[in-house]
Amino acid sequence: MKIALRFGLILSLALAPVAMPSAFAQIKAPLNKGAFLLYEFDITDPAAFKPLAAEIRASLKDFKGEFVMREKVESLFGGAPSNLSVISFPAVADARTWLASPTYTKLKADLDKAASVRSYLVEKLD
Repeated sequence: MKIALRFGLILSLALAPVAMPSAFAQIKAPLNKGAFLLYEFDITDPAAFKPLAAEIRASLKDFKGEFVMREKVESLFGGAPSNLSVISFPAVADARTWLASPTYTKLKADLDKAASVRSYLVEKLD
């Protein structure tokens, strides 16, 4: 039984890009970048969040950042936020420079008022 479950899981992961092409078509940038910044968030003030999202997007250009994905999330098991964003940077240093910038510091304060947010910086190792 355990072997069948493992095989089923491996098979489903292998076939996911074929079975769900629309989900994988959302990826707009190559995954060979140096760093990813992931944001899990639940919007608490939609009126404040909408213009803020545009300001965040515009602020990335000066720091070589670009959105890879901005999507609503459906929980399959366990808890999940209602939204997920992934931003790619050529290097961890670029992401950290953006995070330390005065522009982002102000945006982050506003973001904390408009949404419940968790974020992660992920370095690509290979």
